Amino acid sequence: MQTRMIYLARRNPSTTHDEFVVNWREHIALGGQFPSVYRRFTEVVQCDVIVDPDLAGTDADVPGGFDGIEIAAARDLPTSISVWRDEAAQTHLVPDERRVFATIVQDLALQALGSVLIDGPRTPYVLARLLTRDPGLSREDFIREWSAVPLPDHSTVRRYARNYIILDPPAGVPFDGVDEVWFDTADDMDAYVDHVHGSDDPAETRLLKQTPISLPTRVGIAFPPLST
Repeated sequence: MQTRMIYLARRNPSTTHDEFVVNWREHIALGGQFPSVYRRFTEVVQCDVIVDPDLAGTDADVPGGFDGIEIAAARDLPTSISVWRDEAAQTHLVPDERRVFATIVQDLALQALGSVLIDGPRTPYVLARLLTRDPGLSREDFIREWSAVPLPDHSTVRRYARNYIILDPPAGVPFDGVDEVWFDTADDMDAYVDHVHGSDDPAETRLLKQTPISLPTRVGIAFPPLST
């Protein structure tokens, strides 16, 4: 499995979602100026949530209040965690985080082990689901039992990964699992969502405290670049 940091982005409330997307690109570019930060991560995908057009411009325009998700693969867990103590991050990135986001990144970041279970290409659209385990399950039991849940079975799915949260999550992101379902097009993603709507797998449902939050997203930045 791969060590991953998963950041669930909430925009600065003084900005719109579209303004946030621009600001996030600028923040990513700023981080790219500091090798002590970006060399910690071997793979990064930053995804923008696709706004429901019926809710655009309202406080409920993005699911769960999340405007985006970033999944960054690190060499190991200490490397991922220690980024918060990096001098360049503290001096340059944290002040910019306050401009771009509702709170600093550390407050909404999860540490995980990720496993690619359908090893297809990294494509432009990702449906991310945020899972919260039933309180009666330990983290270890949840990881073991979720690992046994069947994989998504639909012709539009190109790639699939599960991320198992291994450290206590911050209060603002109380999740125990994040999965990624990758698609070629937004229409393919919509077809998959329509296919699974109302037909949740009981093997998974019994593990959960509540219905997962689903984030339909479009990849904004990817390193290495997406498959073509």
